[in-house]
Amino acid sequence: MTLGTMGMFFQISALILCFGAVGIYISSYFTKNYRIISIGNYFFVTTAISVIFASIILFTAFAISDFSILYVLKNSNNTLPMFYKLSSFWSGQAGSLLLWVLLLAVFGLIEIFRIKEKESMYKLGVMLIMSSTTLFFLILVTFLQNPFTAVNIAGGYFRDGYGLNPLLQNPGMVIHPPTLYIGYVGFTVIIAHSLGAIMQQDFSNNWVKMARPWSLIVWAFLTIGIVVGGWWAYAEIGWGGYWAWDPVENASLMPWFTATAFLHSAYVYEKTGKLKIFTFILLLITFELTILGTFITRSGLLDSVHSFNPHPIGYYFIIYIIISTLVYLIVFIKNPQLKMMRKALLSFQELV
Repeated sequence: MTLGTMGMFFQISALILCFGAVGIYISSYFTKNYRIISIGNYFFVTTAISVIFASIILFTAFAISDFSILYVLKNSNNTLPMFYKLSSFWSGQAGSLLLWVLLLAVFGLIEIFRIKEKESMYKLGVMLIMSSTTLFFLILVTFLQNPFTAVNIAGGYFRDGYGLNPLLQNPGMVIHPPTLYIGYVGFTVIIAHSLGAIMQQDFSNNWVKMARPWSLIVWAFLTIGIVVGGWWAYAEIGWGGYWAWDPVENASLMPWFTATAFLHSAYVYEKTGKLKIFTFILLLITFELTILGTFITRSGLLDSVHSFNPHPIGYYFIIYIIISTLVYLIVFIKNPQLKMMRKALLSFQELV
């Protein structure tokens, strides 16, 4: 069995298992049978394990230069230093999407154990977001941008690959994408905690306390990713010490601004109980901006040295933004606790 076949097996297994997890969580919500949440958790844990194995296989394929995999063929060669061979994992559309899935799966796995003592509805809200977002990216990486697609050559195989783009052969390639992705994906965890609180109808500062470690960590990684990206662009392209308003770089900067505002708003929420609605709205905007930035990068809509080649995959992110925003707002607005918070929002003290 080839590495590509093994990787495909684990990737498809993860997709099927994640479908199962999402289905069980949704069933638990509508039937009010919260005992089956643990079954959904088992499905998600096995999803995460499958994604981890698939990722290890792709790393291995790059390490040993397995050019029977099309993605490895296009992004590596025999002479590429190991340092860059491994970072080639996220150099293209398919691999970077798999990295996103890997982070989602690992972060979700962590949260399953962190929230095990929480109320059932809170746990359900958190895992609904984590599993459904993981499923969305698994669908993309399986059907639209598959990193395990085999090279189809009649009667032969490639002895060497095309190599990594020279602009990507920079230490920034090793640091910038992973740190930026941790920043992006981390906000899925934070908004998952907010949905858990909404579904539990608990607007105390409990969810903010649960999300605060993530908030600080992902904001720090997002900051590092942006700074390293700016330095990398200056070193390779010579933009004069800044990114010259490159649209993709600015797409990463937009959620940083709203994330910074969210950190301050969440602190006020935690300490005083004020700015509650404002905090939820800021978080939703930040989360959707991370997805919007991904759309801008992957659709090829805007011309940038950072963007991938034009591909219809980008427009699936717009669909996801619309659906996720509507679902979140509907659940939020229908919450009976919202009436009390509306009155607080209109007060002068709340606005200040």
